[in-house]
Amino acid sequence: MEKNFTTNLHLLKALEGLFENADWAFSEIAKAFPNEVACSKGCSDCCHAMFDVSLIEAILLKKEFLALPRKVRRDVERNSKRALKEFRAVSNTKDPSTVKIRCPLLSKQDSCLIYKARPINCRTYGVPTNIDGKAHVCPNSRFELGKNYTTLNLGPLQARLLELSMSAGGPVLGRRRWSIAEVILDLDEVFASL
Repeated sequence: MEKNFTTNLHLLKALEGLFENADWAFSEIAKAFPNEVACSKGCSDCCHAMFDVSLIEAILLKKEFLALPRKVRRDVERNSKRALKEFRAVSNTKDPSTVKIRCPLLSKQDSCLIYKARPINCRTYGVPTNIDGKAHVCPNSRFELGKNYTTLNLGPLQARLLELSMSAGGPVLGRRRWSIAEVILDLDEVFASL
């Protein structure tokens, strides 16, 4: 698997650049609306939201997961099994965006075990976002319905993730998306094929 991460090193560097752009945009919105953005150390609402990750994000997540101490990895694997079980129990009955399931990479102290490698959705969750013309905002924020706010357009970020993912895995694999739990538990064969 190390070969795969080395092969994709230039793509991971590009992903880090994308993360920097997302972090900068988040910080600008947070500066403009300090009373509305509720993000703070220890808040983990975004860590209970159900979303998926692109192939390039999955590659980085798996790389960072494998760098964790063995005991921590085992805990994360147990957490991943529990998260997948919970997700499968509700996936056919509820809208996944309304389901709250703890991220397997969230520590017992409510901090991210791979914070520097967290996906775009984690990085942008606390500010108003727009994708395909639909606005989203963290339910813990203090943005008021009906007021105008600067919004982070996720479209270009998602397009760049797709581009990097297709460069890493080709047109079929590059378009797929996975939950973080699936990345931890189920993608070894996928990574071996890269």
